[in-house]
Amino acid sequence: MDTPHPVTEQTLPHDVLVALSNNRDLMSTWWPAVVVAGLAAALVVVGGLRRRRGRRAWPAHTAAGVALVVAAALGVNAWVGYVPAALRVPTSTTWVYTPPGYDPNASTRYPVVHLIHGTPGTSADWMSGGDIAHVMDVLIGHLLVRPMIVVAPG
Repeated sequence: MDTPHPVTEQTLPHDVLVALSNNRDLMSTWWPAVVVAGLAAALVVVGGLRRRRGRRAWPAHTAAGVALVVAAALGVNAWVGYVPAALRVPTSTTWVYTPPGYDPNASTRYPVVHLIHGTPGTSADWMSGGDIAHVMDVLIGHLLVRPMIVVAPG
């Protein structure tokens, strides 16, 4: 007889998942990739019409190929979500997240979490690609973790 196994996988509450997913900008959605792919399809049609009229079709077809490459890059970025965050965060040696209400002059002590990046990578990868400030604010706001300092050394 099989005994039921306890559920050991932890999941975040639905409202926390919604709060974490709402910090997306346009570049990290699929819309730019879809629009550029539509542009590529339109350029293929334009090239066909130009060829039918006896004009050169290669400029439109070349532009369609470039648009397809750009659409693929935008699609990969929507999947990985790295470029927009990298554009928001300049490079630095060490990044530090402090919780809301943090006062360096107060006697309150906070745990410190060190985020070590891999190779290739930089300390900004955690803060940008991982969106640590937003994630920590949501987790602290929903009382899922206690306030802490997060450090991503260079």
